[in-house]
Amino acid sequence: MNFNIDFSFLRRVTSKDKAFFARQLSTMLASGLPLNRAILILAQQERTPTFKRVLDAIQEDLEAGASFSTAIAKHPEVFDRVFVNIVVSGETVGQLAEVLERLADQLGKDTEFTSKVKGAFAYPAFIFIAMVIVAGIMMVYIVPQLQQVFLDANANLPLTTRTIIALSSFLKSFWWVVIAVLVIVYLLGRTYLQSKNGRRLSDQIQLRLPGGIGQEIYLTRFTRTLGTLIQAGTPIIEALNVTAAAVNNSYYEDVLKQAVQEVKRGVPLSSPVNAHPELFPSIVSQMVLVGEQTGQLDKILLSLAEYYESEVDTKLKAISSLVEPVVIVVIGIAVGFLVYSILVPIYNIAQLS
Repeated sequence: MNFNIDFSFLRRVTSKDKAFFARQLSTMLASGLPLNRAILILAQQERTPTFKRVLDAIQEDLEAGASFSTAIAKHPEVFDRVFVNIVVSGETVGQLAEVLERLADQLGKDTEFTSKVKGAFAYPAFIFIAMVIVAGIMMVYIVPQLQQVFLDANANLPLTTRTIIALSSFLKSFWWVVIAVLVIVYLLGRTYLQSKNGRRLSDQIQLRLPGGIGQEIYLTRFTRTLGTLIQAGTPIIEALNVTAAAVNNSYYEDVLKQAVQEVKRGVPLSSPVNAHPELFPSIVSQMVLVGEQTGQLDKILLSLAEYYESEVDTKLKAISSLVEPVVIVVIGIAVGFLVYSILVPIYNIAQLS
């Protein structure tokens, strides 16, 4: 009997999915296939139910006479403003296939970049969670059994052992309190981080990560998003508005919204960028100025994106190489503490026997 369960309905549509979709659609359009027919084919072969429903809805809108950009704009949970604006630009100039191909390339790079950032922190997070689980099991199941041995032997226990026994007794009797406190702290923390002040604090902490890696991650996102939009033919004002939201940092968002107002008055983008060196290093403002003067702002921004992605990649590798020995030291200290607190009293009891 086959008990395989399909959990694909739980999977959200990822950037990798959208990159694959954009590349396939570009290939079909370039080969002369009508847009509505191409979407129908992609919907039929899509295995993720959520994405399939979206593609079915888009195909129906296309059959009803809607433009592709209008159809995908109805699904912001899948197609963000960057995707929609690039499609609008492609439709405007009649080069949808070419624009989708470039969009697929950028989405692929974004996916790879995001995976590198997440991967750098996955290992220490896994080790930490594993340590907490193992410590919890020891406190609830192993230490209480040893406690009875110590009591029967009337052993003189060191402070560390008494501390572990007290903590074990508390967890065994009031585990529900610990869980309740953790849940409350999590909910309060998430609520605060979703507030304006909480988001500002979180964004500030990320910008001040050691080595400037947080700032470089945001600069990669800023330069790639803005460069991609401009390359696709999106007007600079709309491109800046979309980028402000896409960067996902309130400090950059505020500066870019101010830049929109200045650019509307005829001020070059390099001017407001240069006015905020705490967010944009001088190389960014200088390169933006060169791009404006030469008419190649999109190429220069995408070049900067490659540069900052390379910088982030190098620093993530350095962090990963440092994390492993740090984790080993922490585990060693934890193991040493437990050995001293548990095995030493047992050894003393054996010596007295």
